[in-house]
Amino acid sequence: MNKLWVFFQLLIILLASPKLFAFYEITKECEMALMEILNLRMDKAHDRLQQERLKSPDNCYIDYLENYKEMVEIFVLEDKSSYNAYLEKFDYRLDKMEEKDPSTPYYRAIRAEMLAQTGLLNVVNGDEISGFIKIVKANNLLKKNFKDYPDFYLNKKLFGVFNVGFGNIPASVRWATNLFGLAGDTEDGFTYLNTYKKEVEGRPGLFSESLIYLIFAYQICADYQGAYEMLKRNYTPSISTTLGTYLYANTLDRVGRTNESLELLALVNTKNKEMGITFYPVLLLISNGKLKRLDKDADLNWLIYLENSKNENFKKEACNKLSLYYLIHGNKEKYESYKNMVTSYDKAVMRPDREADVDVDRLEPVSVELVKAQYLVAGSYFSRADIILEDFDPEQQQEIADKIQYYLIKGKILSAGGRYDQAMIYFNKAIDQGKKIPEHYAAEAALMAGNLAKKFDCYAEASDYFKLAQNIDCANNVYRDNIQKKAKTQLRYIKGQDFNP
Repeated sequence: MNKLWVFFQLLIILLASPKLFAFYEITKECEMALMEILNLRMDKAHDRLQQERLKSPDNCYIDYLENYKEMVEIFVLEDKSSYNAYLEKFDYRLDKMEEKDPSTPYYRAIRAEMLAQTGLLNVVNGDEISGFIKIVKANNLLKKNFKDYPDFYLNKKLFGVFNVGFGNIPASVRWATNLFGLAGDTEDGFTYLNTYKKEVEGRPGLFSESLIYLIFAYQICADYQGAYEMLKRNYTPSISTTLGTYLYANTLDRVGRTNESLELLALVNTKNKEMGITFYPVLLLISNGKLKRLDKDADLNWLIYLENSKNENFKKEACNKLSLYYLIHGNKEKYESYKNMVTSYDKAVMRPDREADVDVDRLEPVSVELVKAQYLVAGSYFSRADIILEDFDPEQQQEIADKIQYYLIKGKILSAGGRYDQAMIYFNKAIDQGKKIPEHYAAEAALMAGNLAKKFDCYAEASDYFKLAQNIDCANNVYRDNIQKKAKTQLRYIKGQDFNP
């Protein structure tokens, strides 16, 4: 009997051991290679993976990390010249996995991640159909994995993002995603992601990556405050990566903590220079933050990006921001020149470029005072914005859109100062008088009024404003979609949902 008991104990140990899935083993060296990838130290990542392959030549997790590394190089470091070669290697790696025990939960989870990452890369490079097909395949693999292995920890990372993403698809195209089984639940998505984060605590590579996935999920919901609160609790400089720190700085920028964002970005940029890397998203975010302070050198990094970047994405945004920079600083000729350049680039894919397409259609003349105040408020420089608007008379404006935008900005300034009644007066003016114009200002005013009411625990009133923000019929553009996402997120919060365990 004792021998039988010992046999069963050994069997349990063997079944629980990662060596059972040796074809998909996440070794410590693999985790260190993942950290190097997230730090954009690709040479060091390559060396670690080569050393690990000598020790474990059949470990397919190494193939996954090599695919990950090359995807990041193309996506982040803009090595688009190797895009086609990457796709060939991607197909080879997937075929190779077919031979390596496809019955394990690692097989489907890792394969799904590779499909999703490559699908995203397809979309960014203009191949939307191939990207969509890969996303569908990845989702189907994960659903099957959840059915067969409901507690497997790697399922929760990508399935969490999928649930958040598919749960926030615009209503106008939701029928198409539902047709392919791409339905999702936002609350479930964040539960999966936070559970995964807890399960990989103490494993620096996987934990650092889990924060990146969570940030991405919050961005899908346009819930930048939620991302900030999550990062305040979890961001640790000792295990932070270049990508993670950049995304934290991006989040700080989104919630109006511009000075903090610029301080972090300066550290990342210095680190990149030491490694000989030009990480253009950092440069763009630095210029964006400087524009919010109305700095005189805010144009420098956008000019560098336009001159040197191989990436077509974000060039519309750069031209649009440069045009407004020159408008602010009194150079009407360059304002017109860069404004006209926005339309010279191909169809916009990324949200900032889509915003630029909307912005260039603004009516002339553009109010310099409103542009300055808009950026200062976005950076939380409220007193400076208020001074600029002192002599601005909304009733004397020829364009009603300028009057409505003034009410919106003034409401934001008063809201930041905690002046509830006065702020609500301006927000309601913007809502009542701006419902009939195509600009998004009335919908944004309703969103801001909801945020202010929620801040003062007036939940019924906040709920009404958030619903109004979703229903105001402004032009069909990216600003409207973002406002609707934010309102939807706040309504979930009001209903008692907590995405920040």
